[in-house]
Amino acid sequence: MKLFDIYNSNFKLNYHLIKYENLIESIKNETSELLKFLGLEWEKEIDNYRNNALAKKINTPSYNQVTEKIYKRASGRWKNYKSEMKDIIPIVEFWIEKWGY
Repeated sequence: MKLFDIYNSNFKLNYHLIKYENLIESIKNETSELLKFLGLEWEKEIDNYRNNALAKKINTPSYNQVTEKIYKRASGRWKNYKSEMKDIIPIVEFWIEKWGY
């Protein structure tokens, strides 16, 4: 993350940040913003991403993830391990606050 900040400061990267928590709360809004950033238009197939994936032959180990519905259960999952991360939290605390975690 620090390296990204350095690169962004030096090269003024043109990027679009997507925060997972925002995506699962409003997939349509986040996707619309990404498409706008990319200069692309919304297509009706985007609304049916899951059905489109299910209809295609996907030969990857991530097939189940590709075809799974968007879910919220992973959001904040890291907090379950906060006590195990007690030595690391001070090191990454700046980033936790910067990115709103």
